Amino acid sequence: MNERLVPVILGQTGVGKTEVAFELARRYNWEIVSVDSRQCYQLMEIGTAKPTAQMREQVPHHLLDLCPPDHQLSAGEFARHAWELLSNLDRPIAVGGSGFYLRAIFEPLHTNLPHNPIIREELETLPTPTLARKLRAEDPETADRLHPNDRQRILRMLEVCLAARRPYSELIAQPAPLPPVKPFYVGLRLSRSELAQRIKTRLEKMLAEGFIDEVQRLKRMGFSKDLYAFNAYGYQEIFSYIEGETSLEETKEIIIKKIRAFAKRQKTFFTALGDTNWVDAESKENAIQSIEELLRNEFLTYFR
Repeated sequence: MNERLVPVILGQTGVGKTEVAFELARRYNWEIVSVDSRQCYQLMEIGTAKPTAQMREQVPHHLLDLCPPDHQLSAGEFARHAWELLSNLDRPIAVGGSGFYLRAIFEPLHTNLPHNPIIREELETLPTPTLARKLRAEDPETADRLHPNDRQRILRMLEVCLAARRPYSELIAQPAPLPPVKPFYVGLRLSRSELAQRIKTRLEKMLAEGFIDEVQRLKRMGFSKDLYAFNAYGYQEIFSYIEGETSLEETKEIIIKKIRAFAKRQKTFFTALGDTNWVDAESKENAIQSIEELLRNEFLTYFR
């Protein structure tokens, strides 16, 4: 199978991926495929920093608003959507910071492993020794490989066994799917101090644009703050603020601390990717120019 080479702009949260990719796509009539683990959820606009309505009118954006917040989209589902788009669009460019979804698209490892939030919720009420015994009953081979106190892995693998009605070890023995696309990674980077400032500025902008009102609306619609979708940094913290558990200043401090920790994990992940063309993002125009030069060498048809 001939894999299609696809340009991918990646980087830590707050680095400016959305704006840089939008400007390139607008200039050259490309289409953006979002690789973001939370922008795929409906009704979550401000807190996920989705492209604005005006940006979406000027440039086609894909994989936004795929499902409501109470649906947990699996990596496998997301990858299949992405493969269809990246294989068939004329000039797609993937943009995102979700390492989990990037890996599902370009390095899939058993993306058919199911999620079942009802099963998961029931399992999470059980003590770890009980979970370990249940996993051993369902899949002795997997149980032998895990430490009996490794609660998170035991939980996940037992969830898979019960949802699929097959042993986890049997499922992962099947060949992983071969992706129809391969990435040409371009990474945007900033100094730690500049990124920290941008994260702080972006949060203030979100709050000014109505982030709190967005969360209040989701709460009125009956969505629980414990939903998987609301693990996006800021949502649960603002739920807690609305419920009177923290002050606004405390809420902002918690959000910024968590986002900075997440950005650090992203940097570790992206560094491990290895074959990435890094571009400094202090100046948006300079970043755009550098990316143009990189992509012209690999994607001539994108500039015709």
